[in-house]
Amino acid sequence: MKPSRVGMALLWLLVGVGVYSGAQQALHGDAATGLGTIGAGGVVWGLYVVGDGFFASVALASLTMACLARVLRLRSLKAEAHLALPLAIAGLLASVACVLADLGRPWDAMINLSLVGRARAPFFSTFTLVAGLPCARA
Repeated sequence: MKPSRVGMALLWLLVGVGVYSGAQQALHGDAATGLGTIGAGGVVWGLYVVGDGFFASVALASLTMACLARVLRLRSLKAEAHLALPLAIAGLLASVACVLADLGRPWDAMINLSLVGRARAPFFSTFTLVAGLPCARA
């Protein structure tokens, strides 16, 4: 099935709105989202936590489908399994991006992850999941 020009135009428009919104938030801070700030009683972090859970779930479902198609040798799902692996990687990267956007100083967190990382923290679990993916493919 070939995508229509109108559908592709709508998707590119959505991408443009997302890039513009991200730039506004980077320039003006979390108050630009309309969710307030943590000090003022807002829940800015909730948007990133939902994004992290959604994209990690997309990645998990994609990997599960690809693994089942390969292990059970389902020829009918071979094409979908080939599409599922890039989707899983994109989902994991989007999940990491959500967690990095939630952190105030992401580079400090990445450097100090081994020193002060908690296994139940979203950044720690997402980072180790993404870092472990290439090891699982080998």
